[in-house]
Amino acid sequence: MHDLVVQMPDRPGEIARVATALGEAGVNIKDIEVLTVREAAGALRLSFATREEKERARAVLQGAGYRLP
Repeated sequence: MHDLVVQMPDRPGEIARVATALGEAGVNIKDIEVLTVREAAGALRLSFATREEKERARAVLQGAGYRLP
């Protein structure tokens, strides 16, 4: 598995936005884990089957304005 951590605002629908952006780009998420929930921010760990899918996901999410440390 190839993991990617996405930082995002803590607000309703944010996980759905991440999943939808990736789905529309044809990127399949193999596993998803909520890492933290803080007052104003959270993070997801997304897992992908290949390194190529991980890098496609990175490009899609950065293009959508998400921070990926």
